[in-house]
Amino acid sequence: MTLKNFPRLLLLITFLSVSACEHELQSDVVEVLDLGFSSAFIIKGTEEGKTILMLVDAGLPTKTLSILGSVVDMGYSIDDLKYIFITHAHLDHYGSAQAIRRATGAKIIVHVDDADAMTNGLSPVGDIAATTGGGSELLDDILTQLAGIPVPRTPPDILVNDGDSLAQYGFDAEVVHLPGHTFGSSGILLNNGNILIALTGDLINNDREDGKPYFQDLFAESWDLVAQSAEKLKAIAPDIIHPGHGQVFSNAELQTTE
Repeated sequence: MTLKNFPRLLLLITFLSVSACEHELQSDVVEVLDLGFSSAFIIKGTEEGKTILMLVDAGLPTKTLSILGSVVDMGYSIDDLKYIFITHAHLDHYGSAQAIRRATGAKIIVHVDDADAMTNGLSPVGDIAATTGGGSELLDDILTQLAGIPVPRTPPDILVNDGDSLAQYGFDAEVVHLPGHTFGSSGILLNNGNILIALTGDLINNDREDGKPYFQDLFAESWDLVAQSAEKLKAIAPDIIHPGHGQVFSNAELQTTE
């Protein structure tokens, strides 16, 4: 039986819940889903006076039930999930997007430069440079996680570019292009009153034992673009940064990251 035809009631009963990351900087407009290997996020918007949801990243292909279970645990129907924004075309970020779209009808959004890779079920890593600071161990973990997992072809529904507003979809947010890790790597800048929140994909992460953020140093289609995107993010100076891997951190920590 496919997920598409799986009875909704049984789905609600069997979904596995995902715990939200606990951190003093976590805002009330971003729900963090700890998927083990990577993070995903749910943000809230409004459509015709009703709250709707956008999923940012979708984890590995094994995370469909966990993500949808988290939507239910939040008190929503899976039909309230209207959009899936993918920060970049790597399997651990778009792996479950296709199955979630089939279950909910949500539209998949990605930057135009990563659309072909997702459509063809690819995960372009470019140059591999496992470094010190846990890089070799993380590389081994990545290869172990991805071994034998089929890559779903995931053609997007909506293509975006740098600076595109997401207001037309009901969200007070805009796209920020942060290329380098992949050519289409992008984040979301989310306005919450006078607080600017950035969901940055894998440009910068915070999952190492020392608890300090670090800019991408494992995979890049362009290391020059990684450096330029790092400076771009620092210039934006968001108050809160949610990385694709690891714990949320502050602008003060961002500004001191090399």
